Amino acid sequence: MDERARIERFLRRDPALHAYELGDLDPFYEGRIAWAVAEDAVALLFEGGTLVCMVPGEPARSLIAGMTLPDRLYAHVRERVVDALPHRVARRIPSVRMRLATPVRGSAETEALGPTSADELSAFYAESYPDNFFDPRMLQAEPYAGLREGGRLVAVAGLHVWSPEHRVAAIGNVAVHPDARGRGLGGSVTAALCERIADRVDTVALNVHADNVAARRAYARIGFVEHATYEELLLER
Repeated sequence: MDERARIERFLRRDPALHAYELGDLDPFYEGRIAWAVAEDAVALLFEGGTLVCMVPGEPARSLIAGMTLPDRLYAHVRERVVDALPHRVARRIPSVRMRLATPVRGSAETEALGPTSADELSAFYAESYPDNFFDPRMLQAEPYAGLREGGRLVAVAGLHVWSPEHRVAAIGNVAVHPDARGRGLGGSVTAALCERIADRVDTVALNVHADNVAARRAYARIGFVEHATYEELLLER
């Protein structure tokens, strides 16, 4: 069994927990990720310095202890893993992994946003979600869903991970313009995007900060359930 097949077999134990890692096995991400594999743990180090290890406990600790890590990195890790890292925690955000459990119906008013919308989306996020990480390359993989009012984008949902080969997707880059918040538009565009990809995936997941109760409730209304908890960390030496 080759290494990628071994990684996939491990991740398939819990596709919702490992949705991002499964998606990152797709050839679209080739050359952008370094994988570390042990008998009971898998971790990945994404270009730019993002570590992902969703296995808790000693297997993950031992695996990460053997990795070469940058002095500053972001990490998505589960309980007790951070103690294995030779860094100080500069920021810690308790977070929740959610998975789509029931079918959803999207809004007919949404439109697909592809590569030609990259500049418009960059400007939209700068105004509506300044801390968001938007990679225009994702527009080549699958269109985002956008909602307009008066010709102006007011809500957008996209994909952080998309792999028809591995039949997983991870929703990301969900944002609503400040002038249009409080009307459920984020849920509408997310539901529309889920509906668009429904026949090509078996698992749809997303991440949300634990203290963002409004977002958690909004995602629950369109069919998501809470699957696991983890921490988002900013680490520095």
